[in-house]
Amino acid sequence: ALNVGLRRLGMSQAGATPLWHSGAGALGGWLLGGLLVAALTLGFPLGVRVGAQGRTGVYPSADLPAPLQAAVRRSTFREGLMDVWSASPALRTLLVPDRR
Repeated sequence: ALNVGLRRLGMSQAGATPLWHSGAGALGGWLLGGLLVAALTLGFPLGVRVGAQGRTGVYPSADLPAPLQAAVRRSTFREGLMDVWSASPALRTLLVPDRR
């Protein structure tokens, strides 16, 4: 409702809004929303497993409560974002800041 009111107020003062404004807003919203979902999906703590191969990271940590751990493991977003672990350092720092 606030958006419609502000749009009407702006249109009455400045004329029609160019179409590319809507496209730029949609693209920016999509990118910001995607980064937010990715950061929230990968924001749970990492676990460390020590085995014959040495130390390996486990996501999500086994210390999470069982229902939450099961939900994260079955998440479609997590499956799609697992390639982030081997991505560029800049992307890893942006989405998974506790990875060293």
